[in-house]
Amino acid sequence: MTDRTEALSSPISPDDLGKLVWAILHSRFPHESFTVRSQQISVLATIHRYASAGQLINRTALMEELGIQRTTADNLVKLMESRGVLFRDRARGRHMPGRPIDLYIHSDALEAFLKAHHRQTKRTISFDLGKSRSQVL
Repeated sequence: MTDRTEALSSPISPDDLGKLVWAILHSRFPHESFTVRSQQISVLATIHRYASAGQLINRTALMEELGIQRTTADNLVKLMESRGVLFRDRARGRHMPGRPIDLYIHSDALEAFLKAHHRQTKRTISFDLGKSRSQVL
């Protein structure tokens, strides 16, 4: 099964989505502000909502839904893609120049995000209440 097919047939579970939101909120990537973390959560929630309804979303629709500029949308998508949370796919219009690129959440987004966080910060993110700050290993 391809990433695209898997993302459409079984979007990330609500439990994993909640954990991923928690992980993003409590991540401490260098030079990343609360605002950037909040924007990532908004992107994630929007894409998940569309996927849960069996609909696709592209960057243009994401920009309209969130009221953000193209550069902001591009930067957020690239950032989240580099951490293994999202992927982009032009499969539906492969032979059509200018075809919008659809956005998907990886089925293993939580695991990929946690690995990326540890790789860049040498910290783990705790899911225990009261111990939510990322911790050095």
